[in-house]
Amino acid sequence: MNTYNIGDKILASVYKDAVILPLEVYPDMTEYIPGDVDGDNTINIIDVVQMNRVTVGLDQFTPKQTKSADVNQNGKVDLSDSMQVLRFIVGLVETLEA
Repeated sequence: MNTYNIGDKILASVYKDAVILPLEVYPDMTEYIPGDVDGDNTINIIDVVQMNRVTVGLDQFTPKQTKSADVNQNGKVDLSDSMQVLRFIVGLVETLEA
């Protein structure tokens, strides 16, 4: 398991193919978790697939899902958001900050 920290706070733990975010460490993130579009408190390939389906027009997000999916905070959900989430899942980047 890999753990990503910000200072003394755990940002995320990567276990197998899922990223587990400790909500108790981030009480201000209870409204949404960047990258977690399905709301299961993990960031995984399912979130990326859902983001790509919205990008090509096959699905639509709720406002909460849109906020979660727009990880680069440019006001739209596009391929760059799903690629950033994928990079996070595989460990190429440590955060989903814009």
